[in-house]
This record gives sequence, C-alpha cells and structure tokens, in this order.
Amino acid sequence: MPFPEKYKPTVKALLEMESQIVNGNLSQLNVKCYPMDFTAQGAPAFNPRFRFFEPVPAKLLLREVQEEDYDPVFPEFDENNIITRGSPYHSALALWNFLSSYLKSYRSAKDPNTKILSAFGPKWFGFSEAEYQFRRPLHHASSGTDWITMYLWDRLDRRFPHIKCTLISNEYVDKELPSSELLLITRLMWQRRIRSMTLDHDIVPILVFSLMGTQHVRILQAHFDGSTLIILKSKTLDLTTKDDEALDLLGQWYCSDPVGNTMWDEPVRTRTV
Repeated sequence: MPFPEKYKPTVKALLEMESQIVNGNLSQLNVKCYPMDFTAQGAPAFNPRFRFFEPVPAKLLLREVQEEDYDPVFPEFDENNIITRGSPYHSALALWNFLSSYLKSYRSAKDPNTKILSAFGPKWFGFSEAEYQFRRPLHHASSGTDWITMYLWDRLDRRFPHIKCTLISNEYVDKELPSSELLLITRLMWQRRIRSMTLDHDIVPILVFSLMGTQHVRILQAHFDGSTLIILKSKTLDLTTKDDEALDLLGQWYCSDPVGNTMWDEPVRTRTV
C-alpha cells in the first residue's frame, strides 16, 4: 500500500519538530499542552474529543495486590544512594523494575483468580525498542540527559493505531515538558505514522508513562491533529514512598483500552468491546 499523500505533511511537521527539539528550540514548537485530569475514581475528566484510552474502572481493581504476584519490593527512595550512583536515572529505573511487575499483578474484583490484563479488553503485545526496528532511536545518553524507552505496547490490529510506552529519564520537571518527553513523542509518532498498520487512521494516539529521576511519574497522552501536536499531561505522582492511590491510578491506565475517534470524519467510538 503506497504511503498516502495526505499524511506526508504530518510526517514533515513531526520531523521538523524533532529537529527543533534536538537543537534546543523548544519555544518554536507548535505544541498545545492541556491538563490530563482524572475523577476521584481515575476516569478521564478532560475533553471527550481527546479520549483515546479508557482506563480500567476503579471498581474492577481488586485491592490489595497479592505480594506473591510481583517482584521486587518497592524501592524506597534514598537520596544518598542517588548521589553515590551519580545519576537520578538509576532511581527511575529501579522504580520501573518494581512497576513493570506490580502493574501487571492487579486482579479482577469480579474474579479474584483472574488478572486484570487478561480480564479487561483485548490483548496488548509488548515489544522492546530493538524489536520494533525504528529508524530513529527512542533513547539518548549524554553528559546532561539520559533517557530510554523501556517497553512499547501495541494491539497489532489495524483497527487501533494506539500505542503505549514507558519513558525513563534523569530529567525532572513538574510544569514543563522536557526535551526527553517531547523527543520521544515526536520520534515515536512519525515512525508510527509511516507504518502500514496505521494508514487507515488520521490520528495515531500515544500514551506515555514518564518516569523521572527521584521516582516521580506522570502520564502523558499525545496525538497530532493535522497541524498541532496535542499533549495531555497529568499531575506528577510522587513515588519516593509507596502510595497505593497513585499505584492504583497507574494500574488503571496501564491496563487501559483503546477508544476514541481516530478518523477526522467519523463519529466518536466510546468502547472497543
């Protein structure tokens, strides 16, 4: 299938954004950032037009997660240890080593013998960056900034161009979007855009779990609307100590289902199953 002419301007725009980010020209980016707000139950509380992922309802999460279901133990933050290692990147990595096991361990409140990942919605498939064979790397290492994409989740279904990923970075900011988040989003989006799997769709939604040094996490959702990169950014979750409410929120969105209108001329879909 030849690459559609109508998507070439999108790829060009994203490539130009990538170049601006690499050169440090963040102020020139055509990006709109909105709050990614949630209800008390972790459901979306933002513009329905931007709803591309549906979290597991809070009532379906069985608490507490059984200790035998995950490993290792929660990494309590130790500032002195970070100084010894020389980089907060290692702190974010230690947190992901815990979360990658913990978030898959939630069981269904309807059936305690069943893991949420197999009970809610169709299956996602996990890949490493190397398995995807990207043209541009989704990682970077320098004297100032280290970041890496740990996992990517894809439905491998032409009906759903959605993709999820985890970013680990030594950068920590609260209100702004750092270069690591912006570079990951633009590189992943244009490389996802040119794949035959997504050519039936105008919008390629991305969900990012951004783990920053000193064990802080936030959720990002991004899509390109044809002219502007739209990014939703959640509040930053402090996981220097174990926070069950924050972990539950991450669990709901980690297991989220693809939804929404990915075509500019079709009605919004609210569910996929």
